[in-house]
Amino acid sequence: MKQAIRKLLDILPPKDRLKAVILLVLMFIGTGIDVIGIGMIPLYISVIANPGILLGHSMGGPLLEQVGLTEPRDLLIYGGVALLFIFLLRGGYIIWLQYVQARFVNGRYVTISSALFRRYMLADYPFHLQRNSAVLIRNVSNETRLITNQVIMPTLNILMQTTTAAGIFLMLLWVEPLITLITIGVIGLGGTLLLHLLKERMKRYGKIAAAERANIIQAVNEAIGGFKSVAVSFRQGFFMKRFDANLSRIREADTVRMVTEKAVRPSTELIAVVGMMAIAFFMVAQNREMDLILPVLSLFAAATIRLMPAIAETIRSLTSLRFYISSLTPVHHDLYGGGVPLADEGAEVEVVAEEVADDASPSTRNKFREAIQLK
Repeated sequence: MKQAIRKLLDILPPKDRLKAVILLVLMFIGTGIDVIGIGMIPLYISVIANPGILLGHSMGGPLLEQVGLTEPRDLLIYGGVALLFIFLLRGGYIIWLQYVQARFVNGRYVTISSALFRRYMLADYPFHLQRNSAVLIRNVSNETRLITNQVIMPTLNILMQTTTAAGIFLMLLWVEPLITLITIGVIGLGGTLLLHLLKERMKRYGKIAAAERANIIQAVNEAIGGFKSVAVSFRQGFFMKRFDANLSRIREADTVRMVTEKAVRPSTELIAVVGMMAIAFFMVAQNREMDLILPVLSLFAAATIRLMPAIAETIRSLTSLRFYISSLTPVHHDLYGGGVPLADEGAEVEVVAEEVADDASPSTRNKFREAIQLK
């Protein structure tokens, strides 16, 4: 994984790395808003159940008296308005952050794909004789998009979700240290076991899918591009069987990926339920009163509701990352690994317009008016 990260950093220009750092800072801000929103839910429930908690507070009580909020009904209404405002702010910020993420990721697709295409255009002629054009087409059109959508985006999702989970766990540690450590142990053990079971399988099937994407393009190019020769030699059956075999192998790989991604959610829900049961049993074993158990359970329930999708998204992103990480190797090799020898430094691609004589026939005039010349 460290080698893959280094390759990913290699294909990103220095300006993009700065943008990634700024995006990471925005994610940390989103984590802070998330933690505040989650902490407000049990606080609101506790104040409604027992207004004296806030009214009798050394700092909160006098402040509420100054603004005229001394009745439980007022705390219910204005507290609800404050909670609604925080969640509106949180929702708007997350939507905006997703927009920034999408622009960053799609911009990287344009940058990487354009750089790779230019590299192939400036390569020397023997390179194109030695390399299969289907692989080059796959790299420019498919693998670069998979790198951005299935490698860079999942990496950003992992960073965002892990910072959110870390912020929530820090808040829980501040409120209930021992119970939080037990929860982290249960969720961490379950998540680690799930990732271990999926790790090698995703890598193996990811390599199969990458190879079959090139094979499919090659089969189509050879069969349709040389259809006259194929038809004359009655080789249609050979190419159809070959194409079907490629599709069958990539279908198997994609099926494993899709089932694995769908299995993440119920697995994390099971882990979360086990964690909540462990919290409840532990507090009962401590002989706590029910009025003390309820606020703690509401806090952990609110945290679990937010943690479940965060953990599920992290595991899903990791499985996607491991499945598509093979797309990074050929693109990095051709861009920065010396896989594409360039032509002479003096050579440049130029589009030249051909002059057509005025007395030329209409058929001649409609022929190619542009030619590519190497100078």
